[in-house]
Amino acid sequence: ADVYDTATGKPSDGDFRTDIHDRILEIVKFLSDTGGVFTVNIYPFISLYIDPNFPAEYAFFDGRSQPVVDGSATYTNMFDANHDTLIWALKKNGYGNLPIVIGEIGWPTDGDMNANAQLAQRFNQGFMTHIATGQGTPMRPGPIDAYLFSL
Repeated sequence: ADVYDTATGKPSDGDFRTDIHDRILEIVKFLSDTGGVFTVNIYPFISLYIDPNFPAEYAFFDGRSQPVVDGSATYTNMFDANHDTLIWALKKNGYGNLPIVIGEIGWPTDGDMNANAQLAQRFNQGFMTHIATGQGTPMRPGPIDAYLFSL
C-alpha cells in the first residue's frame, strides 16, 4: 500500500506517489491489458505503529472510531479507506475497474505494544466478519478477495 497515498486522509484525494507514478502506471497498464489483478497488502497496524497520533480504533471494524466523511462516503475503518484510496488512484489514471486482490492483511502478535494476541484476534475476526457480509467498500460494493497473513 505504499505506492499510493492521500495528502488529506480522504480516499478521494488518493493517487500514486509522484516519485513512482509513471512506473506504476506502466505496471497497471500491463495488468489491465493482460487481464491481471492489482494485488495489494493492506496493514492498518502499520499506520498505528508509525504514527503515534493515528486513532487506534480506526484500525478495527467494530464501529468505535470517529468516522471519516469523504463526500457521500463514510469510512469507519482504515481498511475500507485504504482500499478506496487505491481505487481512487486507479480511477484517476483510467483504470477504475481493475480488479483488486488483498494479497496480505493481518495483525502481528508481538514486537510492539499494540501487537498482541488479543488485538490480533479483534482485528482478524472483525475483518472476516466485515468481508463475509459481501458489502465491500463505499467505492467498490461487493465481495472482497483477501488473504490473511500472520495468524
